[in-house]
Amino acid sequence: MPRRRKPVDTTTLDKFGRVLLPKPLRDRVGLRPGDSLHVEVREGSVVLEPVRVKPGIVYRNGWPVLTGYEVEEGFDWKGLIRRDRDARIRKIAGWSGQR
Repeated sequence: MPRRRKPVDTTTLDKFGRVLLPKPLRDRVGLRPGDSLHVEVREGSVVLEPVRVKPGIVYRNGWPVLTGYEVEEGFDWKGLIRRDRDARIRKIAGWSGQR
């Protein structure tokens, strides 16, 4: 009979005020590194909720497409255009046999 894991119900606040969310818990709610969390105090408890933001830009068939949702502040538009242009140039150069 497989051994069942104990549910994680406590964690420790480090000296910098950081909290480590154990991997089983992150997996259960779909959190990944870099995800944002909304922090709120409710009835004396600290509540963390994932911020589910729809992306302002998605890639379809290799092309960046605006979705109509808000793009994060400070988005690097010039970098997006430069990377896309460079990728297309490399692809074209590869088709023509040039390197």
